[in-house]
Amino acid sequence: MLDVLRTHSKSIVIKILFGILILSFAAWGVGDMIRVGAGIDWIAEVGPAKIGPNELHNEVQAELSRLQQALGPSFDKTKLQPADIAGVVLQRLIDRKLLTLAANELGVAVPDDVISARIRADKTFHNKAGQFDRFAYEQILRDNGLNEDQFVAMMRGDLTRAQFLESMVADAGPTVAPKAMAEALFRHRFERRAAEVVRIADAAMPEPAAPAPEALAKFHQDSAAKFTAPEYRALTVLRLDAADLMGGIEITEAQAKESFEQRAAEFVEPEKRNLLQMILGKEEDARKAFEMVAKGADFAQVAKDVAGQPADALALGMVTRDDLLAEIADAAFQVDAGGIVQPTRSALGWHVLKVVSVQTGRQTTFEEARAKVTQEARRDKAAEVLFDMANKIEDKMGGGATIEDAGKAFGAKVVKIAAIDAQGNDPSGAKVTDLPPGKAFLETAFATGPNQDSGLVETGHDGFFLLRVDGVTPPALKPLDQVRDAVLAQWKDSERARLAAETAAQLAAAVQAGKDMAAAAKELGYSVGVAGPFTREGVGVPKEMPADLAARLFELKVGDVAEGRGKGGSLVARLKEIQAADVSGDAPGVQALRTQVAGEMRNDISQQLAEALRKRFPVSINNAGLKKLYEPRS
Repeated sequence: MLDVLRTHSKSIVIKILFGILILSFAAWGVGDMIRVGAGIDWIAEVGPAKIGPNELHNEVQAELSRLQQALGPSFDKTKLQPADIAGVVLQRLIDRKLLTLAANELGVAVPDDVISARIRADKTFHNKAGQFDRFAYEQILRDNGLNEDQFVAMMRGDLTRAQFLESMVADAGPTVAPKAMAEALFRHRFERRAAEVVRIADAAMPEPAAPAPEALAKFHQDSAAKFTAPEYRALTVLRLDAADLMGGIEITEAQAKESFEQRAAEFVEPEKRNLLQMILGKEEDARKAFEMVAKGADFAQVAKDVAGQPADALALGMVTRDDLLAEIADAAFQVDAGGIVQPTRSALGWHVLKVVSVQTGRQTTFEEARAKVTQEARRDKAAEVLFDMANKIEDKMGGGATIEDAGKAFGAKVVKIAAIDAQGNDPSGAKVTDLPPGKAFLETAFATGPNQDSGLVETGHDGFFLLRVDGVTPPALKPLDQVRDAVLAQWKDSERARLAAETAAQLAAAVQAGKDMAAAAKELGYSVGVAGPFTREGVGVPKEMPADLAARLFELKVGDVAEGRGKGGSLVARLKEIQAADVSGDAPGVQALRTQVAGEMRNDISQQLAEALRKRFPVSINNAGLKKLYEPRS
């Protein structure tokens, strides 16, 4: 989580071990995780320490939140798999445990004033004036689901591990790589090349003559992968959905009131206070600021003069007691509106607060909450009926009943799917609609044997399904008569591509033999363009030039020719110019490369450290527990 809040780190080693994780996984609810994880004591043992299922789950959820914020609306967490990220997140937790154990063994500790100074120095929490912004700091913490105590504890652990890492590798490798090494690498990496290029588009080739029947039939066979229908399965599916049951469930007034009373704490709106706050590093400065404001001085002016905080960095807004650091919460909620809170110390410094206004807490009445409570009680009752029905259906199926028998006995939906492939499409290519949500349905459908029933599979909190595979149609090459038009179109495309490649080869041979490229291209009806200059890493390469052709140009001498296939056409390129990297004119770039290479050398050392720590503190992973934690319950 601290990786979300920080924007930089001085140590490349730390970046490697605590780097940003962008992987794919699906959202699993907290309720699901706790239920499925019941009975799992540990997921990993690291020396004397253990990583439990809740710790792993919390880390996965934190990573999910980070990705959601980082990637925004384009990040669709419902299409990804939790098991994919769980293993990598677990390795990250193991690394942290290893480093913490090693640091504790050496007595590494980080004082409060170091943490406070690091937080204040972090530009993530600065305003436009470059000063620490308390409001921005608290807003970022809230956005990441943290209070200040949690963040300070996480910062302490992170800095402790970082301090240990630095002490281990600081002298294990050079700060910068040798200058000669970096300059040689700089020349290689930043050399640029330019080329004359002719692109011969497939679409510019003449319409090929109609193929002979036997030629088209051979193309159909040779391109079988393009014209083969996938495996299809015929299914009978029984579905149970809580939403289908809610309409028939009645909640009485007494039941609604009972639910409201049981959940009364959820309907308490806590007291809120609109606070202004300045934070100072020294107690004497805090006392001075408090006395000035208490005597009538303007809070914002005092904050500017004494604490060096601008007016737009003072407002905490309407906050509850839980939104504040424990050290200052009680003091802030004991002063009346308009009052000034006595200087109070926390890990961040000395706080001076002004209570602008107070919003009294209140209990929502039953009448106000009636609709919500009734609907949620109906949903909960439907879930109970659903689980009871699911158990009864399992028992009936275990007694030899068919899906149709079970559906009729309990009024459950039973539907037939004539044909569906592993992507959820019917033979026409259209999506089969009204399927159970998630990937579990198609995975189950294609993992169940012919004429076999699946187990009852849960879909989230409010649904189940079971299915029978009534038939399997294996993959098969579609008959030529059925796909003749598509095969003919593909054949024409391949013929045009062949002609374009032959034309490119003809042009390349002429230029390589010494003919002027512009003249040779003109004879064929094409013009010459210029690509580059571009680097080995692809900077400046035109989008129509394939990467392998650009790379080959770095193996040629000026005047040499290469050809290649790009999207929708063939290209001929003649190396026109080689631009050497300017080592003497880019001293900062060379220096940055020296630092980068040294960092990579240090990373190698850090990996050796990680291996050594695993030998000192043996690691054991409960793979069965990890699998159970993240597989759907059936």
